[in-house]
Amino acid sequence: MADYIEFNRNGCLLQGAVSVLKAIGGVVPIIHSTAGCAVQEKYISNAANGYAADNYTLACTNVIEKQIIFGGSARLREQIKNTVKVLEGELYVVVSGCASEIVGDDMGAMTKEAAEQGYPVINISTPGFKGHSFDAYVKVTRGIIEGLSRSYNQELAVDRDLINIFGIAPNIDPYWEGNLGELYNLLEEAGFRANPLFGYRSTVENWKQIRNAGLNVVFTGWGLEIARYLEEKFGTPYIYMDEVPFGIEGIEEILERLADAYQDKKELLDRIRWQARDKYLYFLSKLAPCYYRHHIQKEAVLVGPSYIAAPLAKFLENGFGQIVRSVIITNNIPRHEKEQLLKKFENSEIIFSEDGRRIEDRIRAIRPEIILGSQLETSIAKELDIPVLYISLPTEGRIILNKSLLGVSGSLALLEAYSNAFTR
Repeated sequence: MADYIEFNRNGCLLQGAVSVLKAIGGVVPIIHSTAGCAVQEKYISNAANGYAADNYTLACTNVIEKQIIFGGSARLREQIKNTVKVLEGELYVVVSGCASEIVGDDMGAMTKEAAEQGYPVINISTPGFKGHSFDAYVKVTRGIIEGLSRSYNQELAVDRDLINIFGIAPNIDPYWEGNLGELYNLLEEAGFRANPLFGYRSTVENWKQIRNAGLNVVFTGWGLEIARYLEEKFGTPYIYMDEVPFGIEGIEEILERLADAYQDKKELLDRIRWQARDKYLYFLSKLAPCYYRHHIQKEAVLVGPSYIAAPLAKFLENGFGQIVRSVIITNNIPRHEKEQLLKKFENSEIIFSEDGRRIEDRIRAIRPEIILGSQLETSIAKELDIPVLYISLPTEGRIILNKSLLGVSGSLALLEAYSNAFTR
């Protein structure tokens, strides 16, 4: 008998695909599915992000019973032409829902026909039954790279100082854009040129330049899959870190790995690393009196996706002396990644669950002094009369535009928020 899930915070593959596409400047997604898919994507994405992205217009074929019975290819052809006329963009990406995939609509033929007529259109197969929102990052990223390679066949012109960043997925955690901004700033401080692919300053032209990068800096398993593909296709080397680099140790690791790859910049990178540590320790020392006066060593539970909750737990435990009672991973990850996390947290409890009710029951049993999670944990936090800090989606009721948890500034901002929860 199949088990049930309450308060699931993970969307389907189509919802994740549209969320990724919306984060790329100049890209217009065209949803080939029912109107409900588009409405749900818009509501879920905007509610999850505190309605901070409610200004985006979605194009959708709005297929109905007629198209389900007789096929919706003609309707897609019509929608592509109408979308190009109404919505300005440099690249139009058709993504499919369950209905259009089940009836077998030939999206490839329709987008090829549109491309032959001069429209910059590609298609990516993203039916919801083929995965969840976290799978969309790899699917969409690779789909755009392959689509542009077919449409814009350029000669390789490698720029040694141009660097792509992969593995931090847009609109899947509330701090993605601020985190990417911190990494871009770090690269540019070291004399590199970051190639923004998502969020502020991202363009379709930047995506065309992916092949010309001298290095790919990669985080998480999603980024690794893309990096391996680019190494095979374009010969681009990469450096890989299996976690998002929270805390000063994470930034130092990035700089050390860059220094290994660029020996001519080693002196500059070492100096930036020393300055970052010096600044971090200076401000951390100012927090010490408050830490002892208010006894800010608390029992904490972290709830969120693996690439956020796990490294943040390590940072709080090793870098701030907190007692992490449990790390609850809410996204569905492969077995080998689960085994790796279990090894990393041999002395701490780690739970894998997408079910909001079970998560609440476990938190109630642990009775921590603080929760780092999402808006879905506010109910149990009120019941236990403890603070909750948002580290994952949804964040309905709170707007997060460009805040970061990475770098010196992001790490200190997190420690400030954590400490302030106990000094009021």
